[in-house]
Amino acid sequence: MKKTKDVKKEESKLDEILKIESMEDAEKFEDIANGRMFCKKGERIQDICNDEFENYICRTDKNLLLKWYLHRKKKKCRNKLLLESRITSVTRALAIEFLNKEEDLDNKELTLKVKNYILEKVKEYKKLSNKK
Repeated sequence: MKKTKDVKKEESKLDEILKIESMEDAEKFEDIANGRMFCKKGERIQDICNDEFENYICRTDKNLLLKWYLHRKKKKCRNKLLLESRITSVTRALAIEFLNKEEDLDNKELTLKVKNYILEKVKEYKKLSNKK
């Protein structure tokens, strides 16, 4: 079955977000996705996905009190977002992309999708690098 243009565009957009440049880069992404690497609070994939899920609710929900509360919470933590590592910013961009693509996700599903996508791309990169 041939892939349509829309599916190719979505895959290419996710591929543009997650570009693995070296074997060390691939190992770091794999360690974080598996949960083996020690991360500070807010840098784990679960924390990032929870933050982006709250931001998504803040943008789309009709409840004004909830929007106000989440906006205030986000505003307090905005300084942390200015200096992020590449891994956390890529994870955040992947979470945003998955939320925009599929609207009926919850926190756990979003976290699993991001982790599985990162692990899948790392495996592909390792296979390609081993063939060379």
